[in-house]
Amino acid sequence: MAWVRSLGSPQARADAAGVRAGLRWLVADVRGDDAPEDVEVRRECPRCARAHGPAVLPALGWASSVSHGGGLVAAAAATHGPVGIDVEHRDVEVVGWALAPAERALVAMRPELFARIWTAKEALLKASGEGLDGDPASLEVDPVALTWSDRRRRPRLRGVRLHALEGPQAPWPYVATLATTADAARVHRRHP
Repeated sequence: MAWVRSLGSPQARADAAGVRAGLRWLVADVRGDDAPEDVEVRRECPRCARAHGPAVLPALGWASSVSHGGGLVAAAAATHGPVGIDVEHRDVEVVGWALAPAERALVAMRPELFARIWTAKEALLKASGEGLDGDPASLEVDPVALTWSDRRRRPRLRGVRLHALEGPQAPWPYVATLATTADAARVHRRHP
């Protein structure tokens, strides 16, 4: 929890605390029990082993990924294979350095597609274990077909598919993308 307290804004602290709770509830739902407090969640940096970085479920051995922003928390867990999730507001500002040349041209014509491209790239990079350190521009995403290519040919991403996650009501102000080797994803919703 020291990591949560270190965050600057009250919203960032609330989102980060929600991430831990969201991941616990997700695991409890998948297991079919009502004891989320029994689920151990840690944050471990793959580079320095300090208590920051990706959320992990050490006792289960499941892959997990979390994302938060603007009061919305998304958590993903997979019993087999890598997993990554990202959620952003639809109106997220375009980040040009993250785009491959073809994506840059597409977003220039259709800026609303940036949020899907960005969330797909971040989900893929989380699944690869790199996070945003992994050079988002080396991935190219088709935001309509939800297909992707990887100039770096990351071994951990072999067989990973993208899934667009929809919100509970339309129009939903967020874009969420899941990267996993699973053919399908089950969505569990919790409200505070």
